[in-house]
Amino acid sequence: MRMMLNNIIIAAGILLLSACTTTKLPAVTAYTINIPNSTGTELAKPKSGKVIRVSIPRSTAAIMSRNILYQGDGYSLNAYSFSKWSDTPNRMLANLFMTMIDDSAMFKAVIPADSSGNSDYILESAVQNFHQQLQPGGTSRANVRIGFYLIETRTGKVIETKEYSSAQNADSTDAMGAVGALNKAAAMIGNDMIEWLSSLKLD
Repeated sequence: MRMMLNNIIIAAGILLLSACTTTKLPAVTAYTINIPNSTGTELAKPKSGKVIRVSIPRSTAAIMSRNILYQGDGYSLNAYSFSKWSDTPNRMLANLFMTMIDDSAMFKAVIPADSSGNSDYILESAVQNFHQQLQPGGTSRANVRIGFYLIETRTGKVIETKEYSSAQNADSTDAMGAVGALNKAAAMIGNDMIEWLSSLKLD
């Protein structure tokens, strides 16, 4: 009787294990923030002999992850289950800003946060919003808000500050729609940042 009970338990375990192994979860799709194509201006003579360091943007812990976030009714942020960023938005935004500043030929050199080189200025930033906003009627949009702080390295003095926000309509209310709209919003803010930096007299 005991042997029969053991056989039943073993058989049940095998059936349960086989059922688990046949259930396939969807593959995780990784998305990125696109770096725009070069405008060719980086080949021109730099407008300034200064060097700028671009720091990785600060943000909340929710943004500082690979989750693609969306917000519906209320105040809660949610994440898509099978869609992720290829890296954290913070690092991807830093790469975007570095590339756009470099292409603008405003500075002699643009270096990353972890570079051992010396810089004349540091561009810090803080990401307040970086998510998809679901709206009534089955539509959605990107909601991005970033503050910038230009700091003189030698003195630690804050030279200028600026904050930009962008809301771009999404083509769909899924992760792909969120990524497309967030890319557009990030590029818009990057362009605003370039116009702001270009307007400053730094020499």
